[in-house]
Amino acid sequence: MISDSWTAMDITIGIIISTIESFVTSNAICFISVLLFTGDIALSILTMVAILLIVITLLGTLLGPAFNYTFGAIEAVGVTVFIGMSVDYALHIAHGYHSSQHKTRLEKVRATLTHLGVSILGGAITTGGSAVFLLFCKIYFFLQLGTMMLLNTTYALIYSLGWLCCMLIIIGPTSNICYIYFYAKLPLVILMW
Repeated sequence: MISDSWTAMDITIGIIISTIESFVTSNAICFISVLLFTGDIALSILTMVAILLIVITLLGTLLGPAFNYTFGAIEAVGVTVFIGMSVDYALHIAHGYHSSQHKTRLEKVRATLTHLGVSILGGAITTGGSAVFLLFCKIYFFLQLGTMMLLNTTYALIYSLGWLCCMLIIIGPTSNICYIYFYAKLPLVILMW
């Protein structure tokens, strides 16, 4: 229990457990935030699935044969931080869809992309553009951070403007059936009736 292998194993297990705890906590906070902003459970679930897909794709790319990074402290911190960065574009799409006054799903998505698409694309370009400078660093930590930021921004853009918009066109909510604030007011409506 005093060998270097034992210490390395204990540190690795600690990193993995704390990463999983942080991952679950970050996702829960994101889900609650999206639910509070939109008030729609179905929309919040779709947004969280998009965020999970972004993070899973990012980890698959980094830990897979493309980059072949080992799972260490940098990746553990990145998993938690990039959940927060991934929620940005998806939350804007979800909020725009929810705020749209149109009746059909296609019209809601079209209005969302018309009003927010350019802003989301501009935000992705500035975030990705700032990460490009880290790719030329000689210190490995900064190179990894820049790679993760650039890939996360790219995947967040693809999944938010691509996957999430397509899912909203197919199964996006169009009524108040999943709207939590509607049910919060329901007892008052019944009493007033």
